[in-house]
Amino acid sequence: KSLKAAIVMTGDNHGDFGMGLDSPRLNSYLDQSDSNCSVPDWECIRATAYFYLGNNFANAEAQYWHNLGFELGVHFNTGCANYDRNSYNNIVETDRDAFSNQYPGVPRQTTNRNHCIAWGQVTSNLTEAWTMTAEVEAANNVRLDTNYYYWPGEWFQNRPGMFTGSGIPMRFAKVDGTIVDCYQCTTQMSDESGLTYPFVSDALLDKALGREGYYGIFTTNHHFDSANGGIFSNLTVASAKIRGVPVVTAKQMLDWLDGRSESSFTNITWMDSVLSFSVKTRARNIKGMLPVQSQVGQLTNITRDGQTIPVKIELIKGI
Repeated sequence: KSLKAAIVMTGDNHGDFGMGLDSPRLNSYLDQSDSNCSVPDWECIRATAYFYLGNNFANAEAQYWHNLGFELGVHFNTGCANYDRNSYNNIVETDRDAFSNQYPGVPRQTTNRNHCIAWGQVTSNLTEAWTMTAEVEAANNVRLDTNYYYWPGEWFQNRPGMFTGSGIPMRFAKVDGTIVDCYQCTTQMSDESGLTYPFVSDALLDKALGREGYYGIFTTNHHFDSANGGIFSNLTVASAKIRGVPVVTAKQMLDWLDGRSESSFTNITWMDSVLSFSVKTRARNIKGMLPVQSQVGQLTNITRDGQTIPVKIELIKGI
């Protein structure tokens, strides 16, 4: 789709109130979506809810929301305490098992945010501490992490930005360069960091879509159990809709990232100023890019199976 920005809408919930069929938040996303929109094509407003297990949200209700394209998962709870590899692994396994037992109609989650955005580790190996949380999650097939968090407000002073230097989700890497199969999807927008909306959401999206070219996947934590969460969620969605930016779940983003990672140009040949290749992909709505200029001249046209196809020439920052 040639998108330069997307919103990953997530919200933590320290209970299971407000999650049923009459959920104000989830129903608001239905209301904000266009009729006959396509979830797989990112046309519908969708969100991820990470919540504590309780007795107010039934399996049938959870399955209803899942079938509509929403992502539901347990809010991993370390008790806001430090942990080591074994204790965190136990938390992840225990919480996911409890969720699956209570909600057998919903797939096991593959994305996460910890309560208290806990990342602290008890280990004498400080180099291991950087990625231990991501390594444990990857081992449990939790492969997108939203813990890196724009907080506290005293630090950021209502200044929107990309505090990792990029808005693009990337896999974690150990200090020796080994890749961990878990994406870091930083949370640039929360409802507890002293940020004002729509100022922040407008600024991030305008810089991504404008001449600055600060492309990005911008993740929210608009809590399900706070009044500000609902208000800021509505304002963020409005910012996105007016600019044609999709609002998706963390799982939708992970699926697309996996599809992109498994996409490639193959069977590449060059003969008589003609570049030939095949495309291997399972990503939906992905587009490939070719350089307009080469040492032998300028790109004139592209054909597929002998038929000329439309070409869009665009300046992409960083390429």
